[in-house]
Amino acid sequence: MDITTLVIGPWKAFWVKIMAFLPGFFAAIAILVVGWMGAKLAKAGVIRLLKFLHFEKATDKAGVRDLLLKGDIRETPSDLIGILVYWLVMLLVLTIALNTLGL
Repeated sequence: MDITTLVIGPWKAFWVKIMAFLPGFFAAIAILVVGWMGAKLAKAGVIRLLKFLHFEKATDKAGVRDLLLKGDIRETPSDLIGILVYWLVMLLVLTIALNTLGL
């Protein structure tokens, strides 16, 4: 065996693996970007729906707002539920993206 074969063989194998990995990587990036936008839209939609349903008034009557203020939480209950929805969607998106990579 000559030195050229010893050097080029591993580099060829490396580039074959890289080229096989790249489509999945770009698909995972696309899934993350689209999922992030979807999570932002879901958050905004949930917050808007809860405000439309006057969820704030119901939580004020129940004393939830005062409880949040005692805990030094400045977000409204609608905002907190919107944030929860955002992170649940992002967790789902992250799981799908990692599954695309085979991890």
